[in-house]
Amino acid sequence: MASRARKPIDVTTRKSAQVPGQLFGYSLQAIRLLSLALDATPGTVLSLEVFEDVGTVDKTGMALASQTKSGLETNPVSDHAVDLWKTFSNWLTAVASGQLPIASSHFEIYLAKRHTGKFVTSFHAAKTDEEAKAALDHARDVLWGPAPKYLKKDKLAETLAPFVNHVLDLSSKDATRIIQRFELAVAAKDPLRDLRPKVDAKWVRPESVEIVIKYAHGWIKEKLDGLLLEGKAAALNVDEFNAEIAAYLPRVDFRQILTAIAGTLELTDDTIAAEQVRTYVRQLE
Repeated sequence: MASRARKPIDVTTRKSAQVPGQLFGYSLQAIRLLSLALDATPGTVLSLEVFEDVGTVDKTGMALASQTKSGLETNPVSDHAVDLWKTFSNWLTAVASGQLPIASSHFEIYLAKRHTGKFVTSFHAAKTDEEAKAALDHARDVLWGPAPKYLKKDKLAETLAPFVNHVLDLSSKDATRIIQRFELAVAAKDPLRDLRPKVDAKWVRPESVEIVIKYAHGWIKEKLDGLLLEGKAAALNVDEFNAEIAAYLPRVDFRQILTAIAGTLELTDDTIAAEQVRTYVRQLE
């Protein structure tokens, strides 16, 4: 019997429309952590999926809980977005359980793609107790209907209602305090390109930026993946990160000097080894 010709797998067709956003969402966490590492003060501990998507705790105990959202497929901070209200609801739960002490915590939603919404904008702008209460009152008027009857409350979508009602609960004071400590952060260009000026200012010349970003991003991911494989929390001290990059930077400078002198020489491991025995290279070293 003649074998039936096999139809080649189409690698250009998505299995699901949500897959690209989900995959980018996973990689976005490491990119955001790298960005925070570049700004972190000595002694800061950075983490993935410990108490939030991305977390930092500095040596004074001040924490940042950063919820990262790709925003590739939908607007995760629109007024009726389940993502938005679920995030605030989860923060309330973490505060109530003592996982995130309210007095020493800040809260962030980080977007890889620019989106906005009226509620999230008002929450971001609210820095005083009065402003936070006003922002919540406005959300209640829109989503529940005017006080005191709140006639629209029972008409909220089933997927949205538990989170909205938790955040807007009149008996809760923590929601007001979280909003005062909340910021919406949005990538200026895209998460990776936003790293370039930070790396340029912190470490190296512009021509070295790309290779350093790739190394730093890869090192962070490998380090945290290794911790997860060992069953440990994916957390590292920024001092270890800075020491690793400091040790790597001379190698970047060496390769660039070698490239400038050697011209069109292809930089493979073999050609570098061959060049290293030459007098001018030994002098550079």
